[in-house]
Amino acid sequence: MDSIDTLQRLMQQAHINSYRALAERAGVSRWQIQQLQQGNLGQMRLSVLQRIAAALDLSITALLAAFDGESSSQLSRPLPADAALPSASGPDASAQVSALQKEYSRLQERMEATAVNTRQSIQRDALDTLESWLIQWPTIVHRAQTNNSLAAVKVVKFVEPVMRLLEDWGVSAIAPVGNIIPYDPQRQQLKQGTAQPGDPVEVISPGYVYRGKLLHKTLVKPDALA
Repeated sequence: MDSIDTLQRLMQQAHINSYRALAERAGVSRWQIQQLQQGNLGQMRLSVLQRIAAALDLSITALLAAFDGESSSQLSRPLPADAALPSASGPDASAQVSALQKEYSRLQERMEATAVNTRQSIQRDALDTLESWLIQWPTIVHRAQTNNSLAAVKVVKFVEPVMRLLEDWGVSAIAPVGNIIPYDPQRQQLKQGTAQPGDPVEVISPGYVYRGKLLHKTLVKPDALA
């Protein structure tokens, strides 16, 4: 079963009669639904997948399992605790139900781990692509904000969506450009001059942390007024 057939089956189960209706119920764009039709789950944000799963009355793990092709018919809905098996009855049926529930839990855990790993891998790849912009853009913004040229100020607003995306990913700046902070050689790099730990230095490029881990050191120079 291909991705389109899988999605249509899930939509029928949820009584959704069109892709437009699915997009509206999930609160996502039609383009995101097209990505799902093409099976590009690894390229979609987890929050989008979660909204689509909720619209289909599924958990995120059940949605991933359905498109993964492993036990999708069993994982499309949680297995009821009192499920009956046509091939057995009594203690044997209970044992088989218990075994299926354990297998379902195991697959849930695996799919959750896969979703997290996929999301973080996508984020790291994107951060590698944005590396030069990430380092240079804050300095451009700082210069634009201190420049009386209206055209320069207008440039700043165009980067706001990117900054929100970075915040969603857990990327945060260590210190704003222009701030005076104590020198810390573990998290900062001198662009010029010399400084001892604790000496006041001026931030040239903010530096970043990713989920609490150092991504780029803050670029600094000795404070001229010190």
